[in-house]
Amino acid sequence: AKPKREEAPVRMSNFERNQAAILQGRVGEVVYLNIYNVTGLNKMLEYVGFGLYHTSVGLYDLEFSYGGHELAQAGTVVVERGNSAGLELKESLPVGITYYSSDEINDIVDYFGEFWHGKDYDPFSKNCNDFTAELIRHICDKEECYVPTYINRFTKLGSMLRMWFKPLQELVGDIVN
Repeated sequence: AKPKREEAPVRMSNFERNQAAILQGRVGEVVYLNIYNVTGLNKMLEYVGFGLYHTSVGLYDLEFSYGGHELAQAGTVVVERGNSAGLELKESLPVGITYYSSDEINDIVDYFGEFWHGKDYDPFSKNCNDFTAELIRHICDKEECYVPTYINRFTKLGSMLRMWFKPLQELVGDIVN
């Protein structure tokens, strides 16, 4: 009989060993995309494939979102789950799993705030839906996360229309903002 050959031990870097040790004791947390109706007209708009939505990421009994203001500081917003400024919840979709702790999520959102200033908010090109999609892709496993494209369809159409109206804006002034 042929003697069995011993396999060489798998070599891991210090980073890989530390990461494995940290993640070994963690339980995944479901990440939700909360989709709110901005207007009662959505019931009609949805028939033609559009709608006006506000979104937030639901995680650890909190909601993380982005909004505009005039200050050169973070436009990121953290509120208790369900505190939606009076908007009607359309649906809360499970979109992925994260292994980040609550404190790590807060640190990530704080970091995002350095790039998502309130004064940079634009309803057509840098809005709450863009923020939530980016945050979800950052905190969830890339192959496992899902962000529905319909949430930003109306704003992308508006962005195209704004480009077409640029020459008209120069003639008559700002008609979009």
